[in-house]
Amino acid sequence: MSTSFENLNELLKTHNMTVADLEYIVRYLTNENISAQLAMRRIKSFQALQSKLDDTSDQEAITELKGQLEEKETEFQQKLSERELEIEEIKEEKNSIENQKDKLENLSDLFDSEREELRNQLSLLQDMQEEQVELDQPPSPDKTDNKLIEGVARFQIDLQELMRTKSELQNYIGPISNVLDSLINDPEKYEFNQNKYLSQLTVKKDTLTPTETIKTQEQRPSPVVKSSATITTTTPVKKATVNLSQQVLQVLNLFLDFVGEAKNDKDFRNRVETVCDMDEAYEHLGGIGLSQLYSFASQGVSKKDELIKLINAWKIDGVPR
Repeated sequence: MSTSFENLNELLKTHNMTVADLEYIVRYLTNENISAQLAMRRIKSFQALQSKLDDTSDQEAITELKGQLEEKETEFQQKLSERELEIEEIKEEKNSIENQKDKLENLSDLFDSEREELRNQLSLLQDMQEEQVELDQPPSPDKTDNKLIEGVARFQIDLQELMRTKSELQNYIGPISNVLDSLINDPEKYEFNQNKYLSQLTVKKDTLTPTETIKTQEQRPSPVVKSSATITTTTPVKKATVNLSQQVLQVLNLFLDFVGEAKNDKDFRNRVETVCDMDEAYEHLGGIGLSQLYSFASQGVSKKDELIKLINAWKIDGVPR
């Protein structure tokens, strides 16, 4: 390196030093009895030590990051296992509900077949009664008549409860299906919110399961239907001014006996609606008569006596047409 004055000034400017700084360094080396070569070796040793310290710090940082990564990986595996268990539980619950739904549909088909069989038997009974009327032979009370009418009435109640239970079951299946669909379609973004899931369940606390509903239907006492020949009243019997057919009288007597046993508003409404929903009631009483009877369903059991009075009046004056 050239030691000319110009080169020395350029060197000092390059390292942002002055001549005084250079004099201070030279004086320090002289006082400490340190040669320039020894100073250079010390500087290089210091640089090597500094580099080693930097490498050690980097290694410690890497070790710490590895530990944090292992903790995160363990936590992730634990959450993944919990999520897989939740998925299995949801799938099992969905399968159980689908099995119950299949049983409910099978029960509905069974009710439909029983209903059709009862209709055929009732139609056969009506044909026999019409033949007896044509021969001027009044039909004799028969236990078979009461059993058929009783079966139709009981079936109507069972069918209404079945449809209500089916609707509640569909409301229960809906939220579970939505959760499972979201989980299958996009598992990475899926987050299970228990409070939101529970709030979506619209099934009431007092809702019976399909199994409990079937047991309730089996334990319910059959509606007691009295024969029209055994009906007694405490009021004087008026002479009928209109000749009613045996079918009309049979439906009216069914109303009197079946609705007359209602104990509360709900029971009264169910009994009125059950008889009104029968095809035979519409066929023999007509739309106007059924509309008047059906209007009593929502008025409660307090209107039972008024309904009975109206039906007795129809037996004398005829059904409005």
